[in-house]
Amino acid sequence: MNEYILDTCIIIEIFHGNEKTKKWIEDNKDSTMYISGWTIIELLKEKKSKLEMENCLKKILQWKVLWNKPEFSDEIPDLIKEECHTKRENNGNIKGSAIFDVCIYSTSKSNGNVPIVTRDGDFKFSKDVEIINLQEDVLYKRNELTK
Repeated sequence: MNEYILDTCIIIEIFHGNEKTKKWIEDNKDSTMYISGWTIIELLKEKKSKLEMENCLKKILQWKVLWNKPEFSDEIPDLIKEECHTKRENNGNIKGSAIFDVCIYSTSKSNGNVPIVTRDGDFKFSKDVEIINLQEDVLYKRNELTK
């Protein structure tokens, strides 16, 4: 049985009814689908009330949640420094989504390199985790990332 971590953008696309994303989920219904605990935080930070947070949690907790194992957490600041220093907002701050992508990547690494399913190109830095990009119809395999 395959396992996947669904990136935050995949969860958002499911909620918005994106047919291609929903079809991929349906085609892989026998697989184990996870979300990173960081995805929960990323989605909750945008909610404007406790009720919105509760409604969001009801929707997203249908998936199993993975968190970083403690022994991998110390690498997150260095990953942010290396991978996010060029991903800036207009005010010069690092884009929040870039930080969460690094944290989701770290979740994958700390749980045995579970492949990440996404619809954006923000995981191209990954050299050891398989990235399945539904937007580009591209599968970045581990061995192709080092080229």
